[in-house]
Amino acid sequence: MLPHCKKKFIIKAKKGYYMKTRLKELRIERGLTQQQLADEIKCTRQAYSRYELGEREPDYETLIMFANFYDVTTDYILGLSDKKNDITPERLDNLGYDLTALENLSDNDIETIRNTIRVLVENLKKK
Repeated sequence: MLPHCKKKFIIKAKKGYYMKTRLKELRIERGLTQQQLADEIKCTRQAYSRYELGEREPDYETLIMFANFYDVTTDYILGLSDKKNDITPERLDNLGYDLTALENLSDNDIETIRNTIRVLVENLKKK
């Protein structure tokens, strides 16, 4: 096998490994069976199962649909990032809080808020 072909094969194999693993982990975190998820995304259980087994890779539209359903980035599903979500201005706007109110707070106050949010998020993930 040519060196550049070997590298492409390893990258493809690694991507497939992460994708199948992450899809399964995300489904289990939601407490869904393969059948329940297949019903949600309008496909057969067998078709979805092939994604988790790494026998089939989703097309771009399906990958984006998975990311939206699980509220994660496509990079996370593909194994290109370990961060599930990117904090974007749109996501911050969805919090419904005027973040400009934080501008006059001390560094200590901001650190307290940061720690409080971290604890809240960890508790929500446990639900």
